[in-house]
Amino acid sequence: MLKAEINTDDLERVFQKMPKVFKREVTDGLDHVSKKFLKEFRASRLQGPPGVKARGGQRGLFGRFQRIFNLDGSGVTIFSDSTVAPIHEKGATITGSGGRKVAVPLREGEAGKTILTSSGALKKRFRSTQNLKNVFRMRIGSSEFLVLIRSRKQKRLQPIFVLKDQVKLEARLGFYSTWHRMQETIFQLLAKRVRSGIKEEWAKGEVSLKV
Repeated sequence: MLKAEINTDDLERVFQKMPKVFKREVTDGLDHVSKKFLKEFRASRLQGPPGVKARGGQRGLFGRFQRIFNLDGSGVTIFSDSTVAPIHEKGATITGSGGRKVAVPLREGEAGKTILTSSGALKKRFRSTQNLKNVFRMRIGSSEFLVLIRSRKQKRLQPIFVLKDQVKLEARLGFYSTWHRMQETIFQLLAKRVRSGIKEEWAKGEVSLKV
């Protein structure tokens, strides 16, 4: 467990004597640490295992984490409006709707080359299995697959999805765990920002900030 303590008596003295300066420096500090957190989070948890492989772009999971500051600048909220983010964060059991089975893409070998982009995302034509053409269901051994007809003339078939009754997703996004892991760094940066911000406007030694 990471734990950071700030001498709140010193911070209160700064706030009482220089409220505008304190507010400005804390707001700037929050801007800095929230950007640093998102940079670390995206680099460590959205590039693939042990996190998730997040698609880029404006609507991809990678780009859907945002920052909103309080109107008074006293705090910042980091959030995502993605509906799949909570599932990846907490884990879930996915079942098909209307009695349908869950189509899980086969990512290895020729199947992966057929249905996935170079970044590991499903190609556009394979994102909705209900609208796929030249695809049928086939049982192979004890499992059922969606099979793509690669060539009718040569009778070439390619399994591309395996059908399951349910899929259990493990918690692997790590949004909150990344935040908690960075607590010491975050508080250190905030305190450093306050110290440096008041240095030129406050006589040296009149206020002592300790972390």
